[in-house]
Amino acid sequence: MRLINKYIIINEVEKRRSIIRLISLPLLIQFYVIFTLGYLNITPQLYNYEVIHTSAIIFTAGLLLLLTPTIANQVRQAINDKYYATTLLIFLAITYELTYLATVPPYYGLSLGASLDTATYLQSFASLTYYRQFLVSFAGPFFSVHASPILLLIYPIYEAYPSIYTLMTIQVVILMLPMPLIYKLGMKILNNPKHALATALLYILYPWITTAYAPFEVVTLAGSLIAMALITMYLNDRRAYWASLTLAMASIEYVHYSASD
Repeated sequence: MRLINKYIIINEVEKRRSIIRLISLPLLIQFYVIFTLGYLNITPQLYNYEVIHTSAIIFTAGLLLLLTPTIANQVRQAINDKYYATTLLIFLAITYELTYLATVPPYYGLSLGASLDTATYLQSFASLTYYRQFLVSFAGPFFSVHASPILLLIYPIYEAYPSIYTLMTIQVVILMLPMPLIYKLGMKILNNPKHALATALLYILYPWITTAYAPFEVVTLAGSLIAMALITMYLNDRRAYWASLTLAMASIEYVHYSASD
């Protein structure tokens, strides 16, 4: 009887996830359809900031909707495991602190190194939004400087709230995402919640976290996404593995070199 009930619950969860995907995918796709029609001058009236901004907000809402089952699942696990709940609370606290450190001191303190690197992306997004230039900055066009496919995913999220805060929040969240996964890996290997929590906390001390949270750099995302791909592979979570691996490959920078370089 318990097996039958468990099977029914699993089926219900999968049905709900399928419904959420069906609702969220059009919200994601509409941004690229609208933007392409406007950018290619097929429907010129679609290429203006207000339309792009509104479409980006809808895209971001669709992305959050798509992630809702995953977030709800983490909350359920935290309710049943106080050590995992502690891990998530520390994850949120460190993410908030690093976002502040990555944004306020370097940019409002006019740090030249941080500002120049991040400005490359800000100008690239601005060129895409206002001038029909495909991700061009003062440093050069997209396919010669900082060329990375993941920017096409980050762009609509950024356009929902175009700010340095948005870019740095995206970077810090991705940097910190391996932490909850490391707890789960620790539980699988050590089978002890205290040891798993200690293992997850060690990730915070990793130099990659303490030094790479600023400025915004696409290659910074690749390291964390590759770590997530490896961890989810050991956890036998195929869906998370392929998602992490795909995003990691999309985060690699492709720099053009000509014969004269």
